[in-house]
Amino acid sequence: MHPKSRMRMTIAILLVLWSACATVPDAQLAAAEQSGNQADAYTHYLMGVIHQRAGQYEDALKEFRKASDLAPGSLSLDIRLIQYYVDLQDYPNAEQMCKRVLEQRKDDASLWIILGRIYQEQDKYEDAAQAFQKAVELKPSDPDDYQRLILAGEQANDQITTIDVLEKFIEINPKSEQLHLQLGLTYLRINNVESAKTAFEKALGLNAGLSQAQLLLGVCLLELGNPSAAAEHFRTFLQQSPDDDEGHVYLAGALGQQQQYQAAADELKIVIARGQAKPQHTLDLMYLLIRAGRYDEASEIIPPNDAPILGTLFRAWARKFASQPYRPLLDSLDSVEGEIDAECTDFLNSLLFRYGKQDAGEFAISSLKALRDEGVKSKYVDIVLARTYISLEKNAEAGELLEAALAQYGPDKWIHYYLGTVYEALDKVKDAEKHLKATLALDPEDAEVMNFLGYLYAEKNISLDEAEKLLNQALAIEPNNAFYLDSLGWIYYRQGKADLAIESIRKAIVLMTSDDAVLRDHLGDVYLLKGDKVRAVGEWERAHRLDPKLEGVQEKIDKYKKKLKKGPSK
Repeated sequence: MHPKSRMRMTIAILLVLWSACATVPDAQLAAAEQSGNQADAYTHYLMGVIHQRAGQYEDALKEFRKASDLAPGSLSLDIRLIQYYVDLQDYPNAEQMCKRVLEQRKDDASLWIILGRIYQEQDKYEDAAQAFQKAVELKPSDPDDYQRLILAGEQANDQITTIDVLEKFIEINPKSEQLHLQLGLTYLRINNVESAKTAFEKALGLNAGLSQAQLLLGVCLLELGNPSAAAEHFRTFLQQSPDDDEGHVYLAGALGQQQQYQAAADELKIVIARGQAKPQHTLDLMYLLIRAGRYDEASEIIPPNDAPILGTLFRAWARKFASQPYRPLLDSLDSVEGEIDAECTDFLNSLLFRYGKQDAGEFAISSLKALRDEGVKSKYVDIVLARTYISLEKNAEAGELLEAALAQYGPDKWIHYYLGTVYEALDKVKDAEKHLKATLALDPEDAEVMNFLGYLYAEKNISLDEAEKLLNQALAIEPNNAFYLDSLGWIYYRQGKADLAIESIRKAIVLMTSDDAVLRDHLGDVYLLKGDKVRAVGEWERAHRLDPKLEGVQEKIDKYKKKLKKGPSK
């Protein structure tokens, strides 16, 4: 079911609860029936009910409007009107009617919930959050309201709201291990690993048998650089869930980071023996066997179909270390049919992350440099070495290598693209622009490169018309790409088009897999451009909580909070 459809169902349920006895008029409508001046109100009301039961929604709506005009202040009629506006997806009128009812019943939490849902349908997520927050303030002990607000935060991809509500909900239910688990998962989604770790520890303190918390706590410890402790939690998890492949894969990562390569390889063999192996597992196993000195075993593994270039390179390494013939593999490496960028992005980066960037990265660098030193000439060897340098943030080394490769092998899309990446990181804007344009000249339909160049222009506040053109071209290829929408919004911001920028960036936030500090920071800047300091500060505060290290955000919060204290804001 599409999320929007589910949302409409939720609004309908809330409204049905309001109007379960809708055939019985409220006091205002009954009074209208007795009034000579409004004698027709009750008749129109009944006609509306008849049309409703017949499924004639437009006619029912007309009758309820007439009755409402004749009996102003009738709660049941107003609720009926809200319901039918929602059924017709006329959310602006539903919003207007709901606000009208709230003028009379400001302390009714359920009405604030309905208003929040209506705001969500119009993508007014900040307004929705405020409405749900009002409901929680009115009924701070109602679990249903907290659950609705959590759902609202999830649907709006507002993880900070979700965290705030979960923490308040935990105050009411401190013994709920599931709430602590959910809080930890939300913290993990925004990469606040330390807070996630604390939440998972509390969940396990309440229920030591909560296997998912064991696994997730291990993940946190692994990311925090404690692979030994992580491995213990993964082992405990596997005792509870021995058939879980994910547990074995994570344990392999923890063991690999402790340089227990053979034990790590044994964990992956368990997964592969079950027939559940992914291409990444096969490539990782080759790497671990090489590091364990099991060269013959590694060289016998058939490279995965999705990583033929890296698989061939790893097999060559294994044969070289085993003192077997390996140069034929390297001499034919550049003729292997594969996607070098996809392999580096999907497999090499994952391997470096799982087994430790420094250890795995330095091994890859030293092994690749050794091949080049002995006279191996391969574009793919140079590209893999450059990508490893980039992963370890050794951009100057990557740039020098790639420039030499460009001179040796001639124009190549990925060499140009990686040079653009390196020079952007080194803040050499003209060089980055030159190589990104060269990339597009070789592949004019690559939307990601269009986005990269357009965003570079936006960041440097140059060539904005060209940037807008590039992003519109990219979005024509991938209309719902959150990164492209944010870039377009940032371009609109630079052009002073605040409303268009807000629309684009807010859509991008919803489409992201998780809440994003940079996008929230951008949205705050756009609200400031529009003159709305309150919302600007609110978005910057979200950005700061999502990433406390994001440059310049705390300074903006401090500056504009002081200004807000001095006087009213738009």
